[in-house]
Amino acid sequence: LSSIYTSLVTLQMMSSNVSDAIEVNKRVYETENAYTTQDDTINIVVVIGESYIKSHSQLYGYSLATSPNLKKEQQEGRLFVFNDVISSSKSTSIVMREIFSCNSNDVEEQWFDYPTFLTIFRKAGYNVLFWDNQRDNDKMATYSFTLNSFLYNPELQNILYTQTNSESYEYDGGIVESFNNNVDISVEKNNLILFHLQGQHVTPSGRFPHDTFKHFTADSIKRNDAFLTNEMKEYIADYDNATLYNDYVMSRIFDTFKDSNTVLIYFSDHGEEAYDYRKQCGRDYGKITPMGLKYYFEVPFMVWCSDAYKQKHQDVVDRIRQAVDHPFVLDNIHHILFELGGVKTSYYNDNLNLISPYYECNERFIKLVS
Repeated sequence: LSSIYTSLVTLQMMSSNVSDAIEVNKRVYETENAYTTQDDTINIVVVIGESYIKSHSQLYGYSLATSPNLKKEQQEGRLFVFNDVISSSKSTSIVMREIFSCNSNDVEEQWFDYPTFLTIFRKAGYNVLFWDNQRDNDKMATYSFTLNSFLYNPELQNILYTQTNSESYEYDGGIVESFNNNVDISVEKNNLILFHLQGQHVTPSGRFPHDTFKHFTADSIKRNDAFLTNEMKEYIADYDNATLYNDYVMSRIFDTFKDSNTVLIYFSDHGEEAYDYRKQCGRDYGKITPMGLKYYFEVPFMVWCSDAYKQKHQDVVDRIRQAVDHPFVLDNIHHILFELGGVKTSYYNDNLNLISPYYECNERFIKLVS
């Protein structure tokens, strides 16, 4: 009964917060004097991964080749890998609300008191396209309701998006194919494009097609931890297969935009565990250990620039390269996006923009609640 009561209280609070967010976004869309100084057609792409354990990426020193396509893009000078980025929560619904909203946790701002950066981009004349491969997940679950009641609220959708996908897919490759079949990016216009992937979400064995991406097996896991069983090693191998498939999905997205003026940001909403240092997988919502903080909150973060973008915006590319070791937290990502899109708005702060020469990293706060 106590868990039911807690869920009801959560839903009631969320309903009130969503109502506040609706009113804020409607008001800002009507009154904010946002515009863009972008003088050429550009695609700003945001890819939100899921449950990506940073230390399982080849880009961050993992022993298995889980990121060959990303590694190739990095070696050829198009991909810039950031080393010290954290999420504000280990819960997707919390992270997504705070990523989208123009609030900052370090000064105790609430997500529902601020507009989304989607609203600002729409007001500045951008098309905003959202291709979400999690929109149909566990619709009866509390976490799905708390997220989707915000992202897909009927009153907000016309403000937030120009176009969205109509269905989800078993594997993330389907959401990229859906985008390519429904959107013509060759039309000259400014676009903000978002992909929300399934990534490596529990259970990872279901996140990749086994006939083509069952590359790693239990024998691939060369670890001798006393607690590890063969079954656990198989789980780790499947997590790495899901990571390899995520790498393939990213290569498909790069292919979509490689011939256009595009800058892309990829990050995961949070991490998790895959028997990395103890007998635990997924996310533990009980007591969090210091190592748990590392695996849940440290996330991969990278910026990809097409060749056309590099030629047109070399100054920005140089600043991206210089910022890869700066500490950052995901809830301030809207400041980076506003600069990349040339968006002028009262919600931009140069000091919170990771790639600005005036960037100042304040204390980074995380939320341990689920």
